Amino acid sequence: MKISKTIRNKMVKPLRVICCCIMFISLVSSVQATPIELSFSATGFPTSNTNSAPTDPVFGEIVYEAASLGSTIDSLTSISLSAGGHSFTLAETSFDSPFFGDEDLIYGTINGNPVNNFTSDFYLWFDRVAKTPISFAYASSTLSGIWITDDFRSFSLTNQIPEPATMLLFGFGLLGLAGVSRRKK
Repeated sequence: MKISKTIRNKMVKPLRVICCCIMFISLVSSVQATPIELSFSATGFPTSNTNSAPTDPVFGEIVYEAASLGSTIDSLTSISLSAGGHSFTLAETSFDSPFFGDEDLIYGTINGNPVNNFTSDFYLWFDRVAKTPISFAYASSTLSGIWITDDFRSFSLTNQIPEPATMLLFGFGLLGLAGVSRRKK
């Protein structure tokens, strides 16, 4: 079956537009920062200055932006963390990335870093490439002690949006569906 040049040109033009759109979306999504969600549960805090840990276990969720999973932190975007009777806000939180090699440190800034006795501060130290926690520490403004643990029930780092390759695959799927529906007509 021979297709005339006009019909072929009419079919090729929309395909070119769709392919260009898919490539543009892939490019744009790879240049922008990716939201990374860090979730953890730290437990097993030993007694400090004869005081038991006021919060055990500590659950936290922090969202930050980075070029990709495993890249250094660009900025913090949200935090859900309560420890030692204090619920931390984004304004009370900062980070050092890289802190040491592939390791990052996210910490409270109410009374400064490091965590000191009778302060409402914390730190979370982790390896962003290996996706493993190193330690978590916090203090309370009402109790004497600094509670430190390397015992984590859970720890995860995950992308919140699909990678560019996923977008490209999705686009080719749509392109295939468009071709099939066009042939049925």
